[in-house]
This record gives sequence, structure tokens and C-alpha cells, in this order.
Amino acid sequence: MLRIAEVEGTAVARKFQEIDLSQPVTTICEMSAPSLEDGGHTLGWTVPDGIAIQSDPELLMQALGNLLDNALIHTPTGTRIDVLLERQTDRSVRICVADTGPGITEGDRERVVRRFVTLDPGRSRPGHGLGLNLVAAVMKAHGGWFRLADNAPGLIAILILPATLVDT
Repeated sequence: MLRIAEVEGTAVARKFQEIDLSQPVTTICEMSAPSLEDGGHTLGWTVPDGIAIQSDPELLMQALGNLLDNALIHTPTGTRIDVLLERQTDRSVRICVADTGPGITEGDRERVVRRFVTLDPGRSRPGHGLGLNLVAAVMKAHGGWFRLADNAPGLIAILILPATLVDT
């Protein structure tokens, strides 16, 4: 809760710096791969170099880490998880975390992003219903947005961030 409150405050944006987004995205994928593989999942990632944004890289890594943790916890063994980073336009960058698991029904996708909402009524899985809310707060702090969509099968988490224009 404290981290979400901090992210929702205005002080976070003051810590932003121009970064090549490929570094934190690759790092979190490399860090998450062993636990995902131990859980019987497959993780792949496509992360090109040279996509610049204004960001706090630790904050973005935490948001991506939450999405990968959710994929591990809420999908069955054998699920494939893919992370894709791409420049969408000169003004935006997209990060997708897609899985081939059971997904989330359309009616629950907006609800599950709220604080303390879990879709596990028996609470047999770990968590407090704050992870996706933190992801949404991180995207808002970056002037971006976050949504969940159908991956047919599975779920895709889509993060849109403003890009920094850089001559390449």
C-alpha cells in the first residue's frame, strides 16, 4: 500500500531519467526466467535496443515483475509467457506480457485492477490483490496506461508508455 501511495504521489516523476527501456525489460525477464521455468512455464522475450523513455527503471521493473509473478501464480504448468517491447509510434512504446493460460473474463478485467480484488474466492493462491493496482499506478505516473485483453487463449497485459524522441 505504501509503494502504491508513493507511486501515485507526484514525487516519483521527479526521479525519472532518460533510459533505454531494453535494459530493465531484459533484466526482469532474465531474473524471472528461473522461477518461471521451475514452475513449469516457458518464458520468451523480444526486446530491441534503442527505445528511449523517461522513467524510473526500478519502478518499471517492479511493475513487470508483478505481471510475471501473476503469470506464474495464476496459470497452470505448461503455460507459455512472452514479453514484447516495441515502439508503437514516434510518441509511444508498448510492452506486452502475454500468456497462454486460462485468462480473465472480460467482465473481471477492469475489476481485478482495483485494490484488494482477487479472483480466487477461496484465497488458495498467495497475494493481496495489489499487484495489478501497482502496475496501473506505475503506468499513470509515466503518463501511460495499462489494460488487460484476451490473448485467445490466455491473457495479455498491455502497457503503453510515452516515448522519448531520439535521433537514431
